[in-house]
Amino acid sequence: MVRPVLFAIAVLQATASFGQFTYGNEWIDHDNQYWRFDVYADGAYRIDSAALATAGFPLGSVELDDLMLFGREKQVPIIYTGMDRRPDGFDQGAWNWKSHRSGEASDMKGSLGNEIVEEIKPEEQDIYFVKDKPSAFHGTHLLDYLIYLGADTVVTTGTTTSGCVRATAVDAAQYNYRSVVAEECVWDRSMISHKVNLLDIQMKYGDVKKTAEVIDYFRSLPDRPCGPNTPTGRPNTDQEVPK
Repeated sequence: MVRPVLFAIAVLQATASFGQFTYGNEWIDHDNQYWRFDVYADGAYRIDSAALATAGFPLGSVELDDLMLFGREKQVPIIYTGMDRRPDGFDQGAWNWKSHRSGEASDMKGSLGNEIVEEIKPEEQDIYFVKDKPSAFHGTHLLDYLIYLGADTVVTTGTTTSGCVRATAVDAAQYNYRSVVAEECVWDRSMISHKVNLLDIQMKYGDVKKTAEVIDYFRSLPDRPCGPNTPTGRPNTDQEVPK
């Protein structure tokens, strides 16, 4: 059985909204089409793709939150990482010698720059951990989690294409996983760096796929493809919490 994992290298909060707040329906653009979904106790991610197609939802969309929506529909495990470094930079090690951002406050623990944007924030069943190096495999429990899940495919999204995305995609291949990068769900500081690294990943390490293709792949999977070890995010029961 095919058992994929969607790996989201955390997209960090880059901007904040300031200025005059509006109330009511001032935000609505009547030239755009909107969809309304009722959210129940089990979560909006339980809506299946057939219902979305019937409602006219654009299933070929290329937004990261759409990709995650279809992953959640099938209960594909979703894993996030952060990079909350120490103020003295010790945990970054030799990376401090080259990274021009090593002294910036935006990467420090508790910084706004390390917050995951609201649109794609983790849900209770998702996995989150902090990494100190570009690859999500280096010095973390990621490989342990993938083995426990029985996964055979890693889909990488996030930033930057030439840094954390490439390092993670290459390591996934080196650990003999099918490594996939969703093209429209990664970005870099320059288009040259972005394109060259996507080409390199495609040529030597994995498959760079259009996000719509990855969504179609998710839709083709059985429910809960990683089986009974898939995280559920359930809270502790009264019996499990010491009094």
